[in-house]
Amino acid sequence: MAYDWVGSETTWKDVHTRRSGVAYAWSERPEGPYHRHPVPILRNDAPAREPILGKYNRLYGSTLVRRSRDWLLLTLTDSGPYFAWASSA
Repeated sequence: MAYDWVGSETTWKDVHTRRSGVAYAWSERPEGPYHRHPVPILRNDAPAREPILGKYNRLYGSTLVRRSRDWLLLTLTDSGPYFAWASSA
């Protein structure tokens, strides 16, 4: 399972620079119990310093896709003031 996460101090105004991002948890059954991985997959404070493709600085809304030998993570991105969106893999 991939999910968005934020620190308790994060607001919409500073979501690009505070603790937030994309993380994952796993389970052997759909109903759980789930085990959260201790390290996030992506953190929004890193793209805030150096935007992805020079433009995108917030990562959210991820989906995991099962492939034949591994998993693919699709993550929505936005650019804040430019109001542009993309999907990154």
